[in-house]
Amino acid sequence: MVKITQNTMTVLSPKQTFIHRVMLIPAIIFSSYRSGHLADDMIRFIQSKSFLHLNTDIFMTPVIDLSSSNFERIVKDRARNMMVMYYNGNCDLCNSLQGTIHDVGITFRNEPNCLIGRLNCDTEPQICIEQTIPHYPTFKVYSKHNKDGVVYEPGPYQESYSERNMTTFMNALCGTQREMRGRLNEKVSFDISQIAL
Repeated sequence: MVKITQNTMTVLSPKQTFIHRVMLIPAIIFSSYRSGHLADDMIRFIQSKSFLHLNTDIFMTPVIDLSSSNFERIVKDRARNMMVMYYNGNCDLCNSLQGTIHDVGITFRNEPNCLIGRLNCDTEPQICIEQTIPHYPTFKVYSKHNKDGVVYEPGPYQESYSERNMTTFMNALCGTQREMRGRLNEKVSFDISQIAL
């Protein structure tokens, strides 16, 4: 059951095993929820009652597939840091790094201001020319402060292409404390009194 009142939304499980409250913007909204008990069902209900309808699905994937239709909007967004892998289909190293970049994407999936993306230069050659991609694979980092991008260079033995090194680099860039597979490291702390229930 979802109960939406003036400033809070309360979500109750069918067996009352958990309660989750979220603060909402001030508005009086009363609505009853009587649909499915899955999170997706509840999200669809809330979105149907919302006046904002945003397509956020693209940010739920571990690695964002970039194209000419979304490159400028996502990569050039000054609110986000982003690492992009430029690749082509004939590159063996590119193919072997697909798993690594996917794992790094999973690590940062819950960090909305720290994104991982990839662009296929076979299908989007104009973007690769504009971004002056010298070879494949090329990783370029677009920080909040430099949207021209800086090439992320591997070491002489490609050691910087490891999941651990990319995670460490992105943590430093984004100011996050992620470990591989998305866990938070031991340096993270929070004040439980700051959490809204």
